[in-house]
Amino acid sequence: MSSKRKENTEETDFSLRRTKKSADTDAIDVLCNQLRKLEFFTKSNDLYSFKQTSDLKISSLSHVQSFRNLLLHQVLPWVREITAIPLDNTIDLTCSKYEYGDVLLCHDDELERRRIAFIYYLVPEWSTEDGGTLDLFTIDEHGDPDVIFKSLTPKWNSFIFFEVNPVSFHQVSEVITSTKKRLSINGWFHGPPLDRPKLQKLPSSRILESANTIPLEEWINPTYLKIETQIQIRKQFEKYSEIQLPNFLNTEKFNAICSQLRNNSNLVWYNEGPATKCRMDLLKFSTFPPIARNCFDLFNSERFYIFLATLTGLIIGGCKPLFSVETDSSEYSENEELIGDILTGSDISDNEDLSLNESENYEIFAKKDIEKTLSNISSPSLNNQSVQQDCNQVEDPTASGNDRRTPFRRCCHGGFRRWKHKYYTLIRDSDPENTELGLDIVTFFCSSAWKTECGGTTVYLAKNEDEELLTIRPADNTLSLVYRDTDTIKFVKYINHRFQAIVDDQDSSFFDLAMTYYE
Repeated sequence: MSSKRKENTEETDFSLRRTKKSADTDAIDVLCNQLRKLEFFTKSNDLYSFKQTSDLKISSLSHVQSFRNLLLHQVLPWVREITAIPLDNTIDLTCSKYEYGDVLLCHDDELERRRIAFIYYLVPEWSTEDGGTLDLFTIDEHGDPDVIFKSLTPKWNSFIFFEVNPVSFHQVSEVITSTKKRLSINGWFHGPPLDRPKLQKLPSSRILESANTIPLEEWINPTYLKIETQIQIRKQFEKYSEIQLPNFLNTEKFNAICSQLRNNSNLVWYNEGPATKCRMDLLKFSTFPPIARNCFDLFNSERFYIFLATLTGLIIGGCKPLFSVETDSSEYSENEELIGDILTGSDISDNEDLSLNESENYEIFAKKDIEKTLSNISSPSLNNQSVQQDCNQVEDPTASGNDRRTPFRRCCHGGFRRWKHKYYTLIRDSDPENTELGLDIVTFFCSSAWKTECGGTTVYLAKNEDEELLTIRPADNTLSLVYRDTDTIKFVKYINHRFQAIVDDQDSSFFDLAMTYYE
């Protein structure tokens, strides 16, 4: 059948056909039994989670090869005829198995010479409530996926195929049933490649530095304002390029933000997309409640840039660290256990006084001078040139007169995000983060109900590699800092229905404040 839909003056042309013919039931049962004997490999990344065999052309099982021959000698010529696409005799063919929680997110299947995608379902009695539907998307004015216009429920012994092109956006929805397996044979027929629109690199959107002066000591756990702690954090960060700081914000401030994010009915959240990039909610800036706005202004202020620079040894928005550390490995080893307790959050409270080895060397400022400087820094200007370099500065467009000459920076981007069931981010080659060095930070709110099996973790990978370099798990009031180079990519794993199952209707989401900082 052919499915066309015109909606809001936008037209989607997604042609597919579904056939179901009488067949030798015994032969299909044998085919299923042979498929179950094959080795299935777990396939898991930002886009999908399921199990799949190797290409079936290498299988020696009789009915598997008979089915492949059927595709090659009968189905392919028929598809070639009715589509008028000059398909060659190349077939990619595998068996896929989707189980409880598995999913394949929105994509278009385009890869050089793939022209027809097909699926042959070998499922038990299946309903929409079981999940695992094949969902087809309309497109918007930019050619991106918009909304689902058709969902096809798997049916035993049915064969679906559709043309692969720049708008063939589709997904396999999450499998909800825990008692059934979604088994299928799937693959592609090949032919002459289509012209694909050139990939447009997205611009990096950076926000203007806040002019509000937010005292660090009113917001940040005093443990992290101590020079001894900062030295040890710097050592850890310079060694691993990442660190997590538990109990980061003042408890009262943190709880107040949680309450506002959860209960304030005046907040306006909007869905970020398209589905081939992400699905999440962003908080509209103009509706930030005062407590959340102050937190955001703190994270986007000059004094916080200097604080981050001091913790990491990086230059943030042109701001240098307040000191440099000459690491003595023997001294570090002596304190390693205590340092580990501090940095992993063992028994750290808001007012805990930490006693560390102070033999590390630091320069530029004496200890008292550093603490005084951190307390007295005021945005938006800083005259102490020993901690500031030239950076990308702009005039405040809202200022006038002498105030208009005050320099402001655009050296970060980010905001408050809301996460719930079916939300995720995907890796895209057009993302500006793929070409820029950056310091990623994130702190979570209302995430105490989260469990590892729910998804929602932030995963860092080396480009073109599957092995995870780092996983950031949602944890209330923990600040995670990760330095990412241009060979490192990240994504947020799909949040599956297990999360919804462990929370009540009113608490079916959690939040974070995520920022990325640049030099």
